[in-house]
Amino acid sequence: YQRRVRGPNRWKMRCILQRCLEAAVTVDGQVVSKIGPGILALVGILDWDGEGDMEYVIKKTLHLKLWPSEEGKPWTRSCIDMGFEVLVVSQFTLPICFKKGGLTTSNANRPDFHFAMPPTRAEEMYDHMLAQYREEYMPDRLQAGVFGAMMDVSLVNDGPVTIQLDSRMPRGMYDVCSAEQLRQETARADAAEKRMVELEKQLMELTGVGAAPSEAD
Repeated sequence: YQRRVRGPNRWKMRCILQRCLEAAVTVDGQVVSKIGPGILALVGILDWDGEGDMEYVIKKTLHLKLWPSEEGKPWTRSCIDMGFEVLVVSQFTLPICFKKGGLTTSNANRPDFHFAMPPTRAEEMYDHMLAQYREEYMPDRLQAGVFGAMMDVSLVNDGPVTIQLDSRMPRGMYDVCSAEQLRQETARADAAEKRMVELEKQLMELTGVGAAPSEAD
């Protein structure tokens, strides 16, 4: 159950973070970027994304505590703490949506990416994001894919640990209704439906609509 928010404010910049032992991007048979231990960040830029969304993704990438401490305590140290590398790859398929239809119909299973930011603007934001990463972290620790290219992206996922970010929900699952809230919403919906049935019945009694025909009729 997710908050029912319509329009362009429903979803924002999406990013998949994968803690890795190594990762690389190959274009036309040539390795264009490669990292050792660190994070592979797949970034999906939506048409209405802005500076705030970009800042959220950058700071989460660098500061999320995805590694254990030297004593073995889990989820204690960040990429910055570890001095690890980051490989950023533009991923326009993340803002995917599906048209209406049955679960197995062709129309409902054809990927639709029209919420993704158009390429020219997206490349500008992507370049700006890379510049911000280098400004907030060690420039030599940041690698990138090739925007718009057909890339072979490989990695050895460490764990596996995979984190989904959405700047519309900065606190992750805490920004989704709790189980108790869902129960309350369901109870309200059931009560409203029951009341609707009662009102319809009263209306039928008042108007005679739906009543059995009399012998005189």
